[in-house]
Amino acid sequence: MGEDLLSPLEAICEISRKRIPRMPAPLKFLVIDDNADSRFLLVKTLLRKFPPAVIHECQNSEAAFELAKTEDLAAIISHRTTETAGIALLRDIRTINPDVPMVMVSGIDRTELAIAAGADRFLLYDEWLRIGTMVEELVTARTRNSNPPGARFCAARLPAKSPPLAVLARLAPPPALKISHAISGN
Repeated sequence: MGEDLLSPLEAICEISRKRIPRMPAPLKFLVIDDNADSRFLLVKTLLRKFPPAVIHECQNSEAAFELAKTEDLAAIISHRTTETAGIALLRDIRTINPDVPMVMVSGIDRTELAIAAGADRFLLYDEWLRIGTMVEELVTARTRNSNPPGARFCAARLPAKSPPLAVLARLAPPPALKISHAISGN
């Protein structure tokens, strides 16, 4: 037999790779709180809404800053750390990672201060059961507002007078070569 032939198992694997779309990577979250019990409540609630999520927990600022800098986080949920108050922590994290959605939680209503410091939302700890829904709204809004990879590239190649095609390219961008063929009629 020729060396270029696949075994039956290799052939099945090759067919499976072509038919089965890759699963998206699990969302990653960072939960920052100096109180282990409060962190536990937030983490458990997030896991109910996002079962396959990876959740990093921090109780000190240095670890939180490092994760905010190096991880591709879907959202950060922050209270305070042992060495940094909540509002100052938000400002510092927003400087490190300006694009990540952030929710501040506290037992005291600090909505205005939290929003001014860079939080996208504020949640009183008494309402901790709402954290999953709140984070889901932020993640969904972020996904909706960002173009899929390659969408800007494909749309840039479309003629200016064909908005319906531009919309199609943003929804499901085919390779740029196929777009140009579809436009020219070839």
